[in-house]
Amino acid sequence: MKSSAERNARRLARAAESLHSCSYYAPEIHQMKRFGYSGWWHSYFAYRSAPLGAASAREVVDLFYNFAPRMVEQAVPGCWEILDPEATRSTHLGIVEAALLRIFKDFEFERDLEGLVALLKEGVEQLDRTDRPLFSAWASEPWPSTPLLALWHAATLMREFRFDGHNQCFALRVVGVPAARIEAVAIRHHIYAHVPLFPKFLRALVGQNLDAGRLFDGRSAHRDAVVAVRAARGARRRQ
Repeated sequence: MKSSAERNARRLARAAESLHSCSYYAPEIHQMKRFGYSGWWHSYFAYRSAPLGAASAREVVDLFYNFAPRMVEQAVPGCWEILDPEATRSTHLGIVEAALLRIFKDFEFERDLEGLVALLKEGVEQLDRTDRPLFSAWASEPWPSTPLLALWHAATLMREFRFDGHNQCFALRVVGVPAARIEAVAIRHHIYAHVPLFPKFLRALVGQNLDAGRLFDGRSAHRDAVVAVRAARGARRRQ
């Protein structure tokens, strides 16, 4: 039987993951192609690694350990010839905000979003950036000034913290570290075990009904995005 802390962590993970994933699967993201990117993956590696600066293919391969190097090399560093990292970042944020405003257009929040953002920001800033290169880069970016985009940013920081931990575990497995050791590392890297404020934030966030189903509100216009998010989760579980 799962403990209360484990159940709460999973609930928070589902809510944060769904909010974060808008940046990949909302239809608006395809607007990135208008700037000259050859496809979805080309822009994906650009906007996700943009906080690192004009990173080389080798740097991104090392940080995105679960991706085949050839996938990264097809996008990086050529993507910086289309938009530099700062322009990539601002363009992507504008598209994400447009997607969020559409998704939440008819949604009435039960609580003050500014308060939720402040609570989560306080928690995220307690996280140790050591050996978390992608999280550290994203955490060094300024927080968006609008509350809905800031809430997305908070969810993204949690996601990148977890992603860095996943990649460390992948790397350990490749070099033959015993499974028990990897499990111990995974537990230590679990974001929701680090900050005591997260259960409090969870109660506030779940109070907003921001789980996977309600995030897209079950509407046909967002159904493809929900399916994509679930497929991505399944792919990660199979890795």
